[in-house]
Order: sequence, then C-alpha cells, then structure tokens
Amino acid sequence: MNKSRRIKYDNIIPKTFSFDSKFIDFTDDKKLIQNSQVSEVLNLGKKRLSIFSYLIFILMALLIVKSFKYSTKNYLLIKLSENKDNLMRGMILDRNNNVISGSIPVKDLYLEPNKILDNVNFIDQVRLIFPDIKIEKINNIIKSGKYRLLKKHLSKTEEVKILKLGEPALKFQESQKRIYPQNNLFSQVTGFVSKYGVPKSKLEKSQNQNLEKGQNIYLTLDAKLQNIFYEELKSGMEKFNARAAAAIMMDVNTGEIITMLSLPDYNPNFPNKIKPFSENNLITSARYEMGSTLKTFNVAMALQGNISIKNQFFDVSKPYKLSKNYLVHDVVKLSNQANLNDIFVNSSNIGSIKIFDEIGHIKQKEFFSKLKLDKNLQIEGLKIIRNRLPEKWNQLSGRSLSFGYGASLTPISLVSTYALLVNGGYYVQPKILKNLENKKKRIFSETLSKEIRDLLHDVVINGSGKKAYVNGIDIGGKTGTARKTNNKNYGDKVITSFVGVFPITKPKYIIFILLDEPQNLNSENLYGGNTAAPIFSRILKRIAIDIKIYPKKQLKKELKITKKKSLYNETF
Repeated sequence: MNKSRRIKYDNIIPKTFSFDSKFIDFTDDKKLIQNSQVSEVLNLGKKRLSIFSYLIFILMALLIVKSFKYSTKNYLLIKLSENKDNLMRGMILDRNNNVISGSIPVKDLYLEPNKILDNVNFIDQVRLIFPDIKIEKINNIIKSGKYRLLKKHLSKTEEVKILKLGEPALKFQESQKRIYPQNNLFSQVTGFVSKYGVPKSKLEKSQNQNLEKGQNIYLTLDAKLQNIFYEELKSGMEKFNARAAAAIMMDVNTGEIITMLSLPDYNPNFPNKIKPFSENNLITSARYEMGSTLKTFNVAMALQGNISIKNQFFDVSKPYKLSKNYLVHDVVKLSNQANLNDIFVNSSNIGSIKIFDEIGHIKQKEFFSKLKLDKNLQIEGLKIIRNRLPEKWNQLSGRSLSFGYGASLTPISLVSTYALLVNGGYYVQPKILKNLENKKKRIFSETLSKEIRDLLHDVVINGSGKKAYVNGIDIGGKTGTARKTNNKNYGDKVITSFVGVFPITKPKYIIFILLDEPQNLNSENLYGGNTAAPIFSRILKRIAIDIKIYPKKQLKKELKITKKKSLYNETF
C-alpha cells in the first residue's frame, strides 16, 4: 500500500526554487501529518467542549440563583417529598427509654391555583377552615399560579373539613411534625426543630445527621428526676425572685449527666413563642465568678503541695489589704489564729488569701491546669463555652482567685472539677449520650481526695452548708456567694450556689444549684447557704430512694460530733 500522499504545502520550497505553490510527494511513514491533523481536531473539540461547559455552568448558576428565591421551607418540603422511604426522624430518649423528642406523621396542605373550581367563594371557604391564614397569603399564591404550601401540619379535623370541601386545588402531602412530650422539661438540652423541619439548636442540631437517618439518640438523663429538679428549682427561683436558675446532677464515677436544667426556659412545641435569652443553657453557655466554691481548689492546692500546712495557724484578725483601695474582710471574725480546717469550714476570705501566699501564683496556675480548668471542656452533643481565667496571672490575681474572684467558670466545668476532687482523684469525661465509653484518668491521690471529702462533710455539719443536710444521708458540700459586676465595679446583686456530694464517704453523685440575683431576703442573708443549699436538700429528700441512696436512721459519725450553733455567715 502506497503511504505517499500528495499534499499542498506553501511553507516548503521545492528544488526548482520557484516561489509558487507546488505539489510534492511526501512519505508520512511515522504518521506525523495524520497525528497533526488529529491533534488539530482534538484541540478544536476541546475548545468547543470548554465553551459548551461554560454555557452549562452559566445556566446552572442561573438556576441556582433562581432556586434561592424560594424560601428554606419550600426547599426542605421538596426534599422531604423526594424521600422515597418517607423516613421518620429519629427519637431522642432518656436513660429509661422515655421519649423526649419524637416525630409523628402529619399532612401539609398545598394549593394549586389553576385547579380552583370556585374562584368567587374559594378564599372565603378556606378562611372558614383556617381563620389564621391571611387573605394576602392566599391571594399571592393564586396570583403566582404556582403549586405552593398553604398550611403546615394539619389536624385530623382540618383534614376532614378539606375533604368535605371537595376542592381539587387543595392537595395533601405527607409530612412529619416534631413533638416534645415533656414540654419545657428538656428544652435546654434538646433544642428544637422548626415547623419547616430545620434543626435550630442543641442536640437536635448537633445530632441532626444521625436523626435524619432515623437513628434514635439515647441520653444519660432521667426524665423522672429531671421533673423533680424542675419543680424544686422553679419553686426556689420564684421564692427568692431570682433572675435565673440552673441545676445539674452527675455521676462522679462515670461522668453521666443525670439531670440538667436551666431557667428561664421555653416550650419547644411552640417555637414562635420563645422569649429572648430563654434558649440559653446556663450550665454550658454561661460563666460565673463562683465565689466560695473555688476555695475548695485553693485548699486542695495547698494540701497537695504542702502537707505540713494542715498544722499551720494563720492570723485572720485584721482585714487583708488586697490593693491600694481594697480591703478584704470576713463577715464573721474567727479567733486571731485559725488553721486550714477552720478557714475552709468558716469560709474565711482573709485565711484563704494567707493560705495562697504560702503557695504562690505560679503553682496556682499549674494546679488549675492540672484540674483542666484552662482547657475547653468537650461533651459530645453539647456546645460548651470556655472558662475565663486571669489574663495576667500574678500574685494579685492569684489572691483574688483564692477566695473566688478573678475567674469565670461554667457550671459544668465546676461540677467536673469537684467530681475529680472527690471520686478518688480521677478525671472523668462528662457525657450526655448514653452509649459513649467512659473516659477515666487518675490525676490526684486517694489520700488528697479523702481529705477534701472530710472538709466538705464538715462544711455541711458545722459550716455554711447546714441547710443542705438530709437526715440519714452523709453529705459533703460547699456554698458559694459572689457579687456581680456592674460597670466593672462589684454591686449589691449576687450569684449564690451550692455544690453537694453524696454519700460523702463513698461518693456517687454530685448536685450543683445556682441562683442568679436572688432577692426577697435581707442582704446579710443572701448567701448560698440560705438560698441554694435548701433547694439541694429538698431535691435529695425526694430522689434518694429512686437513686438507691437509702437514708440511715442516724449517722454514727454524727454522734461523735458535738452539735454547736454556728455563728457562720458566708463571706464574699
């Protein structure tokens, strides 16, 4: 086969040296010419494909922009209708499989304007069934001529009325409605799903991917205990006319959160009625200067770093000059010389500073880091804000911190740290999702933990925590009171709290109660021991049997203690 081809080339000069175009014989054994032509065709194809792709891209962009004109609700409804399996959203259940959040099948009503039979009476007929639907909405759908949502989540009665109407322009579409059988009880934990299917906050949002697949979420929370906490916390909040209140109960050995409450709250069944700030979960999303509850950390630091400090005596007879313009006082004066136990049980601010001065701010900062208070606490399913510790950690800030000021902690962080101090020295990762693995790591010795437990027990028996006492249950705890800042100065409004651990000889649970700006008492009585501690006591009396804490008739340890009238009033 002759591979030669006659090709006209203007850029090849023949031997005759003629500048006219010539036909020459060219043998293309290596297919150079053919490959060149193929390359030209491919390049042309690529250019055409690029232009075509660019046009497609512009068209798609226009379609996307146009689609954004539709509201989120229409997008989600279309998405839901395309779900061939009509998959029901998963439930959220408590530790005993009580439903906290679930979905039920319902119908939505759509309007197809071009199928309206009676244009004259249509609007009046619809308004008779749905008086809450505005005439303007119906008119706008009719004018658009498009198939649009008219009413979400019809009741059975409304369905029957529409069927009786016999209007082909009104059509049903399968849907689902998120319901919360416990109403307000878990609102600060679950968050809510809007009526258009958008998960707005908390577990509904953080666990949305699993819930959308129909997977159930099992929590460590207990609905029965949560209800008891709710009743007592709300009652206490109303009694003291507090601005807000919070409570949490946690297993100190497993990290399981049994209850978690924050008031004010809201009913997730009615998202349109949620008031400002009622969505805030104070346990995880608020920081407070905790006052005297932080003195436990100060004492633990001292005991860990200096064993002999237990036998030292400190002069607490005079106010402590914290700065040029600020003197630290004790409300109730102790004897001139007080040891560590006296200082802690009677919550002496002056004594706490003097204990700190034996240690110093460098070791204090290291100790707070060991307690993980400088870390961002992570709990799967919940979003937790970070603690705010001193920016300039020096002797001055350290002294303030020794008696509860200069650092703002989240309640969940405080509770986790107390659990570490009383459970034998193990850091336990808090959790609210039931099936997660327990994470436990030893930080302190059992010896230090026992010393802390004994001190906390003494606070309830002889100190500010007497009103937390429950007959027959050995309790340890610490009250807290802290003035709130007002334009960078401390005012008269306070945060009061109580953290209680029980049974203190072998701790199982910890409960924390907080009241924000309690009132209705004389200012000299607005302390954690008079406000938060009694709420703790009422709760524990009601839940003791349910959590298998069986009160003894009389504690042997109590018999050895001489009961004496306390002169104690908790200091700031």
